[in-house]
Order: sequence, then structure tokens, then C-alpha cells
Amino acid sequence: MDGRKNDARYEDEISTMLHILRAERRRRVIEIISREGKRELRPVAKEIAAAEYDTPAGSVSNDQYQNIYVSLIQVHLETLDKEDVIIYNSDRKVIKPGPRLGIMYLTYTLVKLSIAHSWPMSEEVDGGEQSTDSPLHDFLISDS
Repeated sequence: MDGRKNDARYEDEISTMLHILRAERRRRVIEIISREGKRELRPVAKEIAAAEYDTPAGSVSNDQYQNIYVSLIQVHLETLDKEDVIIYNSDRKVIKPGPRLGIMYLTYTLVKLSIAHSWPMSEEVDGGEQSTDSPLHDFLISDS
């Protein structure tokens, strides 16, 4: 019976990790904090907005920035903090690495490498066009 309990625990952990990695904004926070350590929320939100809107950080509009900032506060940072991936101080608006950041970053990196070497992001369809109609594409572009 202990084996089944352990299997269930591992399945729960896998589900949690995949849920965390499903949202692009959470993946970006994981990358930024893994790379730079402790950061204030504002520059993190600005960096994510620049990436999402494909514009230099200095050219991000206030609306674009606010969209990301609010989303991070209301959804993504809470999720990452609850799962100990980051430590978020909501009073000071500071994000620090949490005890599980390393394993999440490693998992994300391994998934990206695995995909890059074994599973195309798109498939050729009739007429030579590229289709992005795949579960992998849907997973990676989802922001839920």
C-alpha cells in the first residue's frame, strides 16, 4: 500500500509542476529569478511585458505594463509562492528565490531541451504549410 501512496504523491507533484509551467508568465518569472535572484516586481513585470509585446523594455506602454503587473500580483506570484518556487513579499513587492525554484527551473529547462530535440513545434500539412495545431504548441502558448 505504501507504494501506491508514493505513486499518488509523485503523480500529484508532477501535476503541480506541469500546472505551474503551463503559464508563460510563470515560466518567465522562474527564468528571471533563476538568472538574477532577488528582484523587485516592477522591473520583472516590465521585462515580461517587453517579451510578450515584442518591444524594448523602454517602449512598453503603461497599459501593457499594468496588464502584466496586475496579472502577476493577482494570479501568478501567488501560485509560485504557494508552491515554494518563489518567496513573494507583497508589502515590499519583492520576489526572491524559493526552496523549489531550482527544481522548477531544471524541470522547465529539461522539458524545453527534450522538445527541441524530439518533438517539432509544428507539423507540415498538405500544401507545405506549417500547422501549430498540436498539444505541445497549445501547452507552450497557453497562459492559464
